[in-house]
Amino acid sequence: MELSFILWTQSFSSQFLDVFFQAMTLLGEEIFILLFFTILYWTINKDLGQFIGYSFFISLFFNTSLKEFFHMPRPIGIENIRSLRISTATGYSFPSGHTQAVTSLFASLSIYLRKKWLTILSAIIISLVGLSRIYLGVHWPKDVLGAIIISLIIVFICYFSYIRNFFNPVILSILFLGLPVFFYYKNPELSKSYGILLGYFLGLWYEKKYIHFRITKDIKKNISRVAIGLIGLLFVKEGFKVILPIGYISDAFRYFLISFYGIGFVPWIIEKYNL
Repeated sequence: MELSFILWTQSFSSQFLDVFFQAMTLLGEEIFILLFFTILYWTINKDLGQFIGYSFFISLFFNTSLKEFFHMPRPIGIENIRSLRISTATGYSFPSGHTQAVTSLFASLSIYLRKKWLTILSAIIISLVGLSRIYLGVHWPKDVLGAIIISLIIVFICYFSYIRNFFNPVILSILFLGLPVFFYYKNPELSKSYGILLGYFLGLWYEKKYIHFRITKDIKKNISRVAIGLIGLLFVKEGFKVILPIGYISDAFRYFLISFYGIGFVPWIIEKYNL
């Protein structure tokens, strides 16, 4: 049935739809998520950025862990299925990482801001990104549906724990329980997600305890924040890749630094230099 659905979806293939769905799937990839989150957190809404980081990074860790647990193959290479943009289709198939990422992001926005138009727009975007993964022939329908359900559950749990100021114990519990998972699988993507979550937690604690940076409407300052922040993130991401040895522990440490830099250190720069 799932194979039939993929083939039916691809029966409408055209050059326009190829371009359209490849563009839609970009919304679930690292570059878009990074730009969206950093601009939001550093320049627009600090509290919303912190909440989105909370729900998104937990969802990311669960996604990479579940991929390793279920070990489900992708439909790539199956006869009659046309697969596009396979360079971004890494790891196992269930649940869909792109779908879960975009669901976490836009569901978090919707539940936090509580705007009807945003909820409708978010549902449309999530559906199109999920459909893009099927149309591009890199995921089964169950991967997409499972990712949406899992992500929505995580977002709702995160929201209610966040507004009740109970998020620190949640993160600590996940980090503690996730430690044996991290050492057992030794998977690069899972290691990165674990490092990101740890960096987020420590960065958030550091910012809330010592920094307390403020949002400004000064356009020049905001441009400086984004430019300095992104240049630093690129330096940490690529520079430490050269310095550190290859391995899953190095991956976790590098992404811990990236996350801590964005959540805790950039706010310190902002306050230190009055950006």
